Amino acid sequence: MATQRQNIEALANASRSALDGAHAVGKRQAEILQETLTQTTHSLESMTKGGSQFDIAARQTELMKQGFEKALGNMCDLAKMVSTAQVHAVDAMSDRVVQSLNELKQLTLNPIDAPATKPLPTSAAAAAPTH
Repeated sequence: MATQRQNIEALANASRSALDGAHAVGKRQAEILQETLTQTTHSLESMTKGGSQFDIAARQTELMKQGFEKALGNMCDLAKMVSTAQVHAVDAMSDRVVQSLNELKQLTLNPIDAPATKPLPTSAAAAAPTH
């Protein structure tokens, strides 16, 4: 019974880790969206400033470069968050599997704790008449 309880606890811990990771990723995605909207507003304001075609092209190029670098950084952040959440969830289950295997090993090494079984009758004893 204790083993089943520990298995359920390990599964609950793994699920909790996965859920916490999903919440963290969702929160970060919302932050990224807000940052993107703010940056887009600033970019549009920058583009409405006057200047030569070369100045406008240079600003567009710089904005595209900054946007690409920011998007790449955000993707890396999200990938790390997902990876970390997965590692925590797998670790919770792995630890329990190792504990279960150690418990099984202890049972096989210490049969004294196991319930006693009656020896099976031999064929000669089974064939002997009982009075």
